[in-house]
Amino acid sequence: MCQTILVPLDGSALAEQALPLAHHIAGRTGAALHLIHVHILYLIKERIRAWVPYDPKYDLQCVRQEQAYLDGVVQRFPDQVGTRVTTAVVQGTPVDAILAETRQRRADLIVMATRQHDRLARFEFGSTADEVVRQAPVAVVLVPSREPVQAPSDEPTPRHMLIPLDGSALAEEVLEPALQLGRDLDVRYTLLRVVKRTPLDGDDSRNGQGRNGREPYCEEARVYLESVARRLRAKSIPVETRVVGGHAGDGILWGAGRVHADLIALATHAYGGFKRLLVGSVADHIHRNSAIPVMIHRASSCRHDVETAGR
Repeated sequence: MCQTILVPLDGSALAEQALPLAHHIAGRTGAALHLIHVHILYLIKERIRAWVPYDPKYDLQCVRQEQAYLDGVVQRFPDQVGTRVTTAVVQGTPVDAILAETRQRRADLIVMATRQHDRLARFEFGSTADEVVRQAPVAVVLVPSREPVQAPSDEPTPRHMLIPLDGSALAEEVLEPALQLGRDLDVRYTLLRVVKRTPLDGDDSRNGQGRNGREPYCEEARVYLESVARRLRAKSIPVETRVVGGHAGDGILWGAGRVHADLIALATHAYGGFKRLLVGSVADHIHRNSAIPVMIHRASSCRHDVETAGR
């Protein structure tokens, strides 16, 4: 059961685009919302002041302004009847502060906005969202930010979750957190598998029958998905299956559009460093190009590897 949802904000309207979905999830699950703003030393943020002596009073004033900003965000929520909201200005680098607050508050889910980056920006600078996903001890829901920013008329209501599976135990680790969240949101599910050897326009749908004579590959994928679906249907979980062809990342995005999904949930191997830059990641490709929110769950084996390496 989701009890605490952490939402990192930075004072921008783009970051605030995560709030409607986070508030909706909190309302449906009964979870508390915890809004944080990572305080960055003003000497770093305000270059014009970098050449003058550090002024602790001015830095404290900045902290107070950031807290006032969070208090103002809380006041903008449509209602506070069923949702408990807490706020905090936290210290540290953005990624470390978000992860530390996640552990301290024992948050069950992180919901944050993510910007679309071009390829060069990604290689040179990286992304706070990327690192949070790579290291977070809980699932992270990434909400694509859009410009120009427009105030939402209604809170988003996810009704259809797409869960890509590739036949591996690692990919199936997303099922538990995805189903738990989906149960609270009362969504239906589609399990998707991308078959690389089938052209993308040869959509095999639920019966494994393609238009390009590639039925054997589709049939194997269909049998696998149906075996997973049967386990879920035995628990009265509404689920369908679909096989599509193409590159994994593009196939998942195409499949999400084809079934009109409004949330994608998947597991990631969460590689870091040069290996990630050279090999890339399906999850990375999806969250950078998806028009709908993406929930990313770091596989337990990878979580152990990252935490061990960090000791």
